[in-house]
Amino acid sequence: MFGFQLMLFVPTLFSLAYKAQTIDPADKESSLGFVLGFGAIFGLAAGPVPGVLSDGMRLAWGRRRPYIVIGFVLSAVGGLRADRTARVQRVDGAVVPGLYATGNTMASVAGPYYPGPGIPIGSAMVFGYLAARAMTR
Repeated sequence: MFGFQLMLFVPTLFSLAYKAQTIDPADKESSLGFVLGFGAIFGLAAGPVPGVLSDGMRLAWGRRRPYIVIGFVLSAVGGLRADRTARVQRVDGAVVPGLYATGNTMASVAGPYYPGPGIPIGSAMVFGYLAARAMTR
């Protein structure tokens, strides 16, 4: 199991570092550290909550299956493509004026991988900050 997780997470961490460098080259280390740190803290704090809630569920479909389906749907849903300041892009790459996306509404910063809980929250905070900074310029 460790080898499988290592195979999934190593490319994600490298691509996340590359994306942090692309988004904010001047302060890439702190941007990446913020996303990873916040994701880890949020995962530790919020990770057990669905388990506790599902243990008390009494559906004919099962206790954990609804949460598994919800998690799959949330991680499988793509999102809008955005540039480095969270501006939404059309299919041809042109920016949609005045439209910004962060978090789960934006395509994942980890690409097709889901490294763990908290990553959408961390990227939402970073891209929210970058979007707000871009809006005020």
